[in-house]
Amino acid sequence: MNTLDEKRCICGNSSTFPVCDGSHQSKNWNCARQPGQVVPWCFVAGPHNENLAAKLGAEFRGVSAQEVSEEIHTDHLVVITEGSDLESIRPQIARVSAAAKTIVAVNIDEQMLAHAFPGWPIQAIQGENSIELWRQIHALCKERFDASPAQPIELQSAFVSHAVADEPLMLEPVEYLRNFYNADIFVCADSITTGSAWHDQVLSQLAERDLFVLLVSRSSLESTFCAFEAGNAMALRKPILLVSLDGSPPPLFAQHLQMIDLERTSRLKPWLSREELLLEALLQALAGGERKRPRTQAAQGLLTILFTDIEGSTALTQRVGDSEAQEILRVHDRVVREALRDNQGSEVKHTGDGIMASFSSASSALACALAIQQAFCDHNAEDPSEAIKVRIGINAGEPVVENQDIFGTSVQLARRICDQAAPGQILASDLVRGLAAGKAFSFLAQGEMALKGFEESMTLYRLVQEQQD
Repeated sequence: MNTLDEKRCICGNSSTFPVCDGSHQSKNWNCARQPGQVVPWCFVAGPHNENLAAKLGAEFRGVSAQEVSEEIHTDHLVVITEGSDLESIRPQIARVSAAAKTIVAVNIDEQMLAHAFPGWPIQAIQGENSIELWRQIHALCKERFDASPAQPIELQSAFVSHAVADEPLMLEPVEYLRNFYNADIFVCADSITTGSAWHDQVLSQLAERDLFVLLVSRSSLESTFCAFEAGNAMALRKPILLVSLDGSPPPLFAQHLQMIDLERTSRLKPWLSREELLLEALLQALAGGERKRPRTQAAQGLLTILFTDIEGSTALTQRVGDSEAQEILRVHDRVVREALRDNQGSEVKHTGDGIMASFSSASSALACALAIQQAFCDHNAEDPSEAIKVRIGINAGEPVVENQDIFGTSVQLARRICDQAAPGQILASDLVRGLAAGKAFSFLAQGEMALKGFEESMTLYRLVQEQQD
């Protein structure tokens, strides 16, 4: 994979945080060792996480493999990978002989990495904040790990629909998945035999594949071939994943589907190249099927689901620039995560412009929402020039809980309710209002609203805090 060669900042002092500017060098991270010496720890990481490996090597009096050119002998080899950096990691691993070894899977399922590292003990961790990743891996090393070999999952096969203009971006990630994960991916660019009837091949391959992936771009929205493929995928009732390559909206016939937006993801992970962003999205897609993937959890009964969304995030980025917009996003994330911690909420995932969370109690979700909006009121009063306006939507239901994510109609409805909220407003469904009956919350009916993707309109309720005597 072609990378930007940009590294995550681990020390938190970078002027370009979360990307490293080299300021950590003053911290005297030194993994130097004598040739032939057996070191207690050796850390291997891909290009974007080299700082993490270097700091861990210094902390545990070991070495990071990228700083050593010769063979390394170690008591414990720790490989830190996000699944998209295997090309650079494998040559480093080949130079290390180790008594014990462990894979640390960062934001990727350990079962997914079992394809690339059969028989290796794998420990999965979650988090985008580099400093938090450091803390988690540091703690695992202190505890000498508790990892066991993971069983590979059967990846979904995929039909990837794309415009000809997007082939230069798409082909390298597809080839990577085929080489390192033995992925079964059909793309017209390299999968249709010369001289064959493309129409018949497309229909045949669509029928055989588990998943249909549409790469959305200005070019694909104008392509009759992409429309033909997507229409037939919908007719066959195939699961569909939309990935926007350039910020383009979904086509009209698919606007009821959630979409991964690579431009939004890039603002969260500025160290990744466009190819790596697409590779990450495709990795999630191939590992995320309900029919082939063993569920990590069954449905867990009633949950309350909360979405936050920063008002006008795209326009905000255009107005203040990427760096300032990223700082605003960090303030949002800090406020929301503090409120979740104080109200027994669980962050499910970052959506690019907000956070999706779940609660076992509707009252906890409502209290959390009020705490979030109060925190932003305080923030905006202190600095009106940097005001952050957030909308919140809340629904309850029995979603499917799988691989630390939740899915289903109740989740989709929570998202649509959030979309209907005005900046600074909290909207909830009637079910949430009923669950909170008798508690210190008051609701104002907002009238019936039509929600995208739902046939019947429904009454939503604005949450206001009940005045205490």
